Amino acid sequence: MATTEVKKIKRQILVLFDFSKTSENALLHGIKLSQVLKSSLTIVFPLIKTMKDDDRASLKQSLGNRIAQLNAETSIEIQAFAPDKKIKSFYRALYEKVEGIIYLIGIEDGKFACGIGMRLFLKMVRNSKIPWMSVPHDAPVNAYTHVVLPLSYNRQVKEKIAWASYFHRLNQSAIHALAPKAKDGFIKIGIYKNTEFLKKMYSSLDVYYKLIPTEKNIHEIDDYALQYAVEHNAAPVIILVTPNPDIFDLLFGATERKLIMNNNQIPVLCINPLDDMYVVCS
Repeated sequence: MATTEVKKIKRQILVLFDFSKTSENALLHGIKLSQVLKSSLTIVFPLIKTMKDDDRASLKQSLGNRIAQLNAETSIEIQAFAPDKKIKSFYRALYEKVEGIIYLIGIEDGKFACGIGMRLFLKMVRNSKIPWMSVPHDAPVNAYTHVVLPLSYNRQVKEKIAWASYFHRLNQSAIHALAPKAKDGFIKIGIYKNTEFLKKMYSSLDVYYKLIPTEKNIHEIDDYALQYAVEHNAAPVIILVTPNPDIFDLLFGATERKLIMNNNQIPVLCINPLDDMYVVCS
C-alpha cells in the first residue's frame, strides 16, 4: 500500500540556466513561481569539464553578475549551484546537494536548455522525487492562479491531485480538474475513486476547485487539457510521466513527449509516479 511521506524543507525552485533565450524565459517563470509559492530560487548552471579555465572563470563571473542583478530587482532569495559534472550526471549531483520542490527547464525545438535532448533528459529525471516543469521558449509568464489537472483511472493520479493542491495552499490558485468519460467498468471505477479522493482532500484543505466532466476518453484528456489551458489562460498542466517505459517509448519518446513539446506554449508540470506518495508540505 502506498504511504504518504510528509517532509518539511526549505522550499526551493530550481532552474537550469545557460544564458540562452530559452533558459532566460524559464528563469522568469522560476522567479514568478518562487514568488507565488513563497520559495527561494536556485539557478543551476552545469560547468563542462572540458571547458578552458578562462572560459569557466568568465562564465562564473557572468553568472554572479546576473544573480546580483536579479537580487537587486526582486525580493526573493536567489543563489547559484554550478556542478562540475558531465551533463549525464549533473542531475544526480543536483539532487544530492540541493533540495527543491520544482525543477524548471526551458525547451525549444525538442531540446532542453544546455542542449540536452529529450530522450536523455527523460532518462535523467525518470526516478526523481522532484517534479519538473518544461517551459516552452515563448511561454508567457502568468500568475499561476489557474492550474489544469487532467484526471484518469490509475491510483498514481492521487499524486497529481496532491501536488495541484499545493498551488492553492500557497497561491490560492483555482484547480480545474478535467474528468474523462469511460465506458469500461474498471476504468469508470478508477476515475470515480480518484474523483472522490479529490473531493475529500480538497474539502478538508479548503481548496477551491472546479470538477469539469468532459467527453474525452483517458487517451485524449491530456491533449484536451492543453487546449483548455489556452482557452482559460491557465498554467501549468499537470501530468504523470510514463513510469515503466517500454522499448517503443525508449526509441521514439514516451507519451508525455508530445505534451512537453506542445505548440501552445503551455508549461507542463511532470510528476514521476512513485511507490510512496512524496508531497512537500508548507
